[in-house]
Amino acid sequence: MKAKVIFYSQKAIKPAEKTKFKKELAGHNDSSHGGRYKYKIHGILDKIKHIKPSNGALIVGLNDYKKLINLMRKYSIKHIEYTIEVPESDFITKER
Repeated sequence: MKAKVIFYSQKAIKPAEKTKFKKELAGHNDSSHGGRYKYKIHGILDKIKHIKPSNGALIVGLNDYKKLINLMRKYSIKHIEYTIEVPESDFITKER
């Protein structure tokens, strides 16, 4: 299966922007009413097949990589992308 490997760096953005980016990318746990109710806010990685080999690197299918690139452009994240071939069985899918 053709895929894109994306290497990205968050060094050039402010800490508040990094936090917003990470929440949109990976999601986060939230609570309300003083911690009485806890729930998961899903991010982009919860909805697409991906491989995360290390910090600052993601491998996603060609169909889904546009979502990540748009998010990175929104936060001015510097990135480099390459097209590669990956077996589909290597991808992680998080089902809700």
